[in-house]
Amino acid sequence: WSSMKERFLTMFPKAGWVEYESLSRDNEREGARMAFGTPVRSMYHFDKSKVILALDTDLFGSHPAKIELQKGWSKARNPEEGRMNRMYAVESRYANTGSSADNRLALRSEQIGPVLEALEVLVASKMNKRNQVEMRGFLNEPKTQKWLNALAEDLVKYKGEGAVVVGYTQPPAVHALGHRLNVMLG
Repeated sequence: WSSMKERFLTMFPKAGWVEYESLSRDNEREGARMAFGTPVRSMYHFDKSKVILALDTDLFGSHPAKIELQKGWSKARNPEEGRMNRMYAVESRYANTGSSADNRLALRSEQIGPVLEALEVLVASKMNKRNQVEMRGFLNEPKTQKWLNALAEDLVKYKGEGAVVVGYTQPPAVHALGHRLNVMLG
């Protein structure tokens, strides 16, 4: 695109160049920039993942790599061969990913960030074998606490074999937090 843009603007110096995406992935790019200093794109290998966390994203319905993600996920779910990954989904609306998930938690979209923050603290405490973390507000509800603790235990147990994926509608800071958790978990 950049060479075409340069040639066009050279040929027509008074012209303007406008880009528009109806479904922008700018939040993902900006979150990656915040986390890594450059706007990288995450490539997920669900065929090698034992634990997958989908946060307000429909990996199997609207993600640009949905076919590849579905293939990888299903390849790692073969009980006859002794392989069975686990999918966790936190969703603000029911989606294909949530319907396929082993564990689904329905929350409002604006609650995804606090869930991820709490999960980071839980994972760090479990990795360092510290005491239970105190949670407040909706995070203190027994169902949510139990769900997050089970997820944190799975992520720590399968350190280096998990993936945390944040949906494109989430703010850049939430994407950066997701990247930080992925780095923390190897």
